[in-house]
Amino acid sequence: MREYRFVHYGLFVSYFQHLIAGPVLHHAQMMPQFRDAATYRFNSGNFSAGLAIFALGMFKKVVLADAQ
Repeated sequence: MREYRFVHYGLFVSYFQHLIAGPVLHHAQMMPQFRDAATYRFNSGNFSAGLAIFALGMFKKVVLADAQ
């Protein structure tokens, strides 16, 4: 299936900026996720999980990696 929407192409390129080296996924595998309306809805569970992962990574960077 061909994808002609510029917004979906922009999303794909923003995930994989180094397209010359080759993306991790093929374009056809990612486009069905962009067409799904549920992808664009706010999900508090996903948000809190992402925030927890971000906080853990920030903690590791600030406390463990930069401790001199």
